[in-house]
Amino acid sequence: MSEEKNNNNYRDFFVTTHINRMISSFLAEMNAYTDSTNSWTSERNMYIKFILNSMKNAPDMWDQNCQISIESRGDNFRRRLESQGKPRNKAELDHVYTACHRFLLELDLSIPGDLSHEFAEAFAFGSNQISEFDIQAQRSIKWTIQHMPISIMKNMLKRSELVDLRDLGKTRQKVDHQIRTWQEGLAEKMTDWDKRITGSEAKTKGLLRMLKQFETGAHFVGLHLGFKRLRNEKEKEMEHARTTMGVLGLASIAPILIKLIVLSSNPDLASNGMVLLGLSLPVLSLTAIGLYFFRVALMDYKSTKSQLLQLDLRMSLCEFIQSYSEYKTEIEDKEALNRFEQVVFSGIVSEESKIPAAFDGLEQLAKVINTVTKAPGTKVS
Repeated sequence: MSEEKNNNNYRDFFVTTHINRMISSFLAEMNAYTDSTNSWTSERNMYIKFILNSMKNAPDMWDQNCQISIESRGDNFRRRLESQGKPRNKAELDHVYTACHRFLLELDLSIPGDLSHEFAEAFAFGSNQISEFDIQAQRSIKWTIQHMPISIMKNMLKRSELVDLRDLGKTRQKVDHQIRTWQEGLAEKMTDWDKRITGSEAKTKGLLRMLKQFETGAHFVGLHLGFKRLRNEKEKEMEHARTTMGVLGLASIAPILIKLIVLSSNPDLASNGMVLLGLSLPVLSLTAIGLYFFRVALMDYKSTKSQLLQLDLRMSLCEFIQSYSEYKTEIEDKEALNRFEQVVFSGIVSEESKIPAAFDGLEQLAKVINTVTKAPGTKVS
């Protein structure tokens, strides 16, 4: 079915095979061309494709409700689709949008209900982002918003066969009233579109805030996991220190036990003072050395236990550190939470400086042994 250029046949415009095929070809070219470097261009192209897809999929709706725009802009719209090779020229794409913008306004004014939210956003994009279009496209958008309702009404009156010159005054009043009604309706629709867009922006900002909260929470979870891994290592160290302490404790009392076993099995030795003294000296020396190293192991055990308590405290504080960070940004006294930060972000105190070295005190132990061996009546072989 071919399309003629006279006004009588413009009724079948979007339903014609030729127009439908041109729209499909234009959409295919736009889908193959993307400009990810400019978000405004991507958004404009998205609305163009959305409106053209609607014209392609529901041509009867557009033919029935856009007769004025078809008569005034049909040929121009068709030339825009035909002359477009690959849609890379900003000015040409701006004019394609303005043509779609004009068709969309007449559709909104012609249908009994309201347009969908997507159509409303596509129309509002032209008025909200008008400064981004080229000068000619800006003029076209302004004309569509300010004069299109009146132009549609005039064209409807010209095509009507019910106008009687004798009722011209009454008809004029009706026309003026209808024009005011249409203008008020358009203003209400514009206000409604602005509210919808503002609501969408508020939802987007809310989602961004939630995303930032999730990101912050993930950081605190990572901090908690780091403390947990360190705590597991300290638990292993504590278990090792406990085992070492037990072994050294047994080693400390082992010489005494051995001495008692030897004396109980040989009663004659217990009555011999020289033998008893000879056994006592090494037993006391070994016991003193064992007790010293037991003390070292005990200090190491206490140090590890202290570090575990510090790690448990940090893990507990991490559970509400996110609320703390929000609270800190609100309070005026920045020094009020310094102690809290010192606990969470300070190093783990091991108190290694208080743990005795391995050979501390051996000189004093040697002096004791030397004094005992040089006691009166003691013979050293």
